[in-house]
Amino acid sequence: MDLFWTKGYEATGVTELLTTMGIGRQSMYDTFGNKRDLFLEALRVYGQQRVTEAVATLQGSGSPLGNIMRALDMAERMLGEHGAEGCLMGNTIAELGGRDGEVADVARHGMGLIRGAIHDALQRAREAGEVSLEADIEALADLVITTVQGSLLLSKVNEDLTMSRSALRGLRSALKTC
Repeated sequence: MDLFWTKGYEATGVTELLTTMGIGRQSMYDTFGNKRDLFLEALRVYGQQRVTEAVATLQGSGSPLGNIMRALDMAERMLGEHGAEGCLMGNTIAELGGRDGEVADVARHGMGLIRGAIHDALQRAREAGEVSLEADIEALADLVITTVQGSLLLSKVNEDLTMSRSALRGLRSALKTC
């Protein structure tokens, strides 16, 4: 998973995968089928780990707006922990989204779960008086997921992370004034 995350699908060679996993070629083919199937499994595992963590944070008890802020903190920690690697789901959409429907479906599904949890948290924030009754919850949910994914994707070409962190700070400010 980490090798695909760091290098992307196309740039990751089978020999590198075998070396990283410490297995032989036949074992890989017997277990996963081929490189693409291994990638799909890695993407699913990433989704189970990262998406589940983000959704749990967004659905947590307490302040719904606070939960969104904690999810943004998680995104910012990803910038620090993984440097210029971005998000495997977002990277996959950028790299393969228009060329491999099954891979795109897995990535879109993960993004859809997070976006749905953001939407629900914003709705609860509205009901709790943390977000204005006039706020466009659909647009805000799209703003959050797009800003987070854009920040993570930009980190791949802007290694000092200034722009990515600034965008996340701006999003926090915008959400506090809604």
